[in-house]
Amino acid sequence: MIEKYRQCDTTIVEMVDRVSEIERRLAEQEPVSENGNGLRNQINTVKAIKDELDEMFRPLGTCLDAVRQVVNQGGDVLSREELASLDQAATSLKQRYDHCVVQADTTHRRLTTAMEEFSKYEKEIALFETWLKQANKTLVEKERLCSDLNKIKNHEQGCRDFLGDVIAHQADLRFITMATQKFLDESSLYLRTVNNFRTTLPERYPLLQADPDSMVRDAADEVSAEFKGLLARANKLVDKATSVGNKQRDYTEAIEKASRWLKDTEVKVTRILQEPVGAEPKIVQDQLDKAKVINNDVVAQSRLFDNCRATATSLLRALEGELTPHEQADIEQPPEELAERYAELAERLGHRCQELDTALVQCQGVQEGLDSLMNWLNNIDLQLK
Repeated sequence: MIEKYRQCDTTIVEMVDRVSEIERRLAEQEPVSENGNGLRNQINTVKAIKDELDEMFRPLGTCLDAVRQVVNQGGDVLSREELASLDQAATSLKQRYDHCVVQADTTHRRLTTAMEEFSKYEKEIALFETWLKQANKTLVEKERLCSDLNKIKNHEQGCRDFLGDVIAHQADLRFITMATQKFLDESSLYLRTVNNFRTTLPERYPLLQADPDSMVRDAADEVSAEFKGLLARANKLVDKATSVGNKQRDYTEAIEKASRWLKDTEVKVTRILQEPVGAEPKIVQDQLDKAKVINNDVVAQSRLFDNCRATATSLLRALEGELTPHEQADIEQPPEELAERYAELAERLGHRCQELDTALVQCQGVQEGLDSLMNWLNNIDLQLK
């Protein structure tokens, strides 16, 4: 029995040394790594501790059974103090072993959960960053196309579709934010578990502190800020595309309306200019009346050409800094050409009205002279009779 007592005592000492080493290894676990390989290494380290504890389970049970046998049957050859000391040592060993098992299981579970959340985060942020990179390229291209007036009509809808796609990806960003927070929460719980264990050991390890500069949080904040910038630019793009599209339509409609009116009026004016001046006052009066009607319309429609210039100025202002000198001239030139044709038309018609007015006065003077002469001749004829 004494030999059995010595074997139990030796086994307990050896196992206490092993448990002390395991306690040290569990206490020296670092905060959760924010690197996939580093986190996997942490999990493997704790898993190895768990496996070692599992290997100790059966030998420990055998040792405890032997201790119970010695305590129960060794009273005849061993002192009460020796038996009490052996029993206390066995009980302490069992408690420390159980404490290590719970700690190893808890830390392994925390690390595994953190790894799951980190994997979700890593996958989602990689996909989001790929989309974000492509979206920024698309945005730059669409911003450039805003100055292409030949494509602006179709470009407007494309910009709205792009904005819709950006808005839809807000859900992905929220998922990344959630995965980030869950990972950080699990990391915090893990660190608390390690610190609680450290404070229970005789060595009284100091508390571990989490790194305030979290790469995971920083990366999530970075893509969030980049997304917000992209969303703001996408909204601005739609506003600009709509504005440029509206101004381009206003400009085109103004040019077309002025051109149609000018073309029709030029035909009418040409007809008036080519018509010979009448020889009789009534004919001249009719010609003058027709010319004045058209002239009044010409004066009234000057606003068409003012509108052409105004819409051109508005369009150029919307595209300021984005047009080449040639493109700018393409916008400025049509209103000026129409204005020149209008001014020439108004001048020619004005001269024609003056010409007809003068001719009418002259015709009326001749007619009055002829009427006076006829009256005089009639009077002479009456006198001769």
